Amino acid sequence: MDSKQRLLLNSLLEFYNSNSDRNVGILKTIIEQRSIISLRLLDWLTTNYSKQHNIFYNVHGDLFNLHNEYKNQLKAYSKKLFDPFCRRHRIYLQLGSSNKIENVYHSLSEASGTNVIITTVGQMNFFRWAIKYNVANYTVKNHSSIESDMLLRNSNSTDNGNKTPKRQEISQSPNIAVRNSVSGVIHW
Repeated sequence: MDSKQRLLLNSLLEFYNSNSDRNVGILKTIIEQRSIISLRLLDWLTTNYSKQHNIFYNVHGDLFNLHNEYKNQLKAYSKKLFDPFCRRHRIYLQLGSSNKIENVYHSLSEASGTNVIITTVGQMNFFRWAIKYNVANYTVKNHSSIESDMLLRNSNSTDNGNKTPKRQEISQSPNIAVRNSVSGVIHW
């Protein structure tokens, strides 16, 4: 683990332990597949569904454009440090009482006990963003619509017979803009 990952891990541990019942609970429930939200569904929402349907919602009084914010996070961190899936170097989080992260190990043999989460720094970072900006809540509320879209568009791409289709953009951006009009008088 390089210094960039260690530094990010420290801020992630602070976030998850600040409200461990909620934050670690959401992380654990989704990555252990005990939720209606799957990793694949979250990935579909952020990369395709939000782009095609131009998803906006309120977060802390501000409009949140899901697809643009996802792309901004990718630019800031890269796929290695911002990824819903558990790819690359795994870490093992040992949980204590009330879901607090007590220790971080780099091999499963070091992590003793049954209350261990296997994840990556990139996955923890993605879920911090998803929790902080209500992406997980949005996914739960719109689960059936997102899943239907994913199944429909994935089935369309495989209807071409046995030929491997050429790579193409799955979701095209709509030509929709959100505008806030503010009226006021400026005195010089």
